[in-house]
Amino acid sequence: MEHEYRYRNDVMEKLGFLIMEDDTVIDKNGKLVSQKQMLPAPHHEPGKERENLKILPPSN
Repeated sequence: MEHEYRYRNDVMEKLGFLIMEDDTVIDKNGKLVSQKQMLPAPHHEPGKERENLKILPPSN
């Protein structure tokens, strides 16, 4: 337990990342960097993504 506390404290001091007990990582600006649970994907319009796709000819 003591080792884990020292590790988290060192990471916070040296890198500016806060590692929470649930393994969520937050940077020094408060931005979420990593979360153990998957976040729901943002909703995208499929039409917009398809507009950017290009169909390539088959390679021989």
